[in-house]
Amino acid sequence: MYMAIQKIKATKTASLTDLRNPREIINSLSDGRVAILDRNKIVAYLSHPSQEKQDYTYLEDGVVKKMFKKRKKEVSDVLEYLKDK
Repeated sequence: MYMAIQKIKATKTASLTDLRNPREIINSLSDGRVAILDRNKIVAYLSHPSQEKQDYTYLEDGVVKKMFKKRKKEVSDVLEYLKDK
């Protein structure tokens, strides 16, 4: 069986289940990024604010809604998982 290889742009990984105890993950952010995995697929990256250059550019009205609609199917498993949390 062929398994796709992903590049992980983080030094640490955590699962969605690990997010039940977020303090441990948040504490490890000072060392760099943490990749959040769902069934071994990257669904998000978390990083400490000091690790990134912040861009506070404002988006036009409706841009975020359009972006979410495009990605809703992609993140639906995560949204479903977080419903009862």
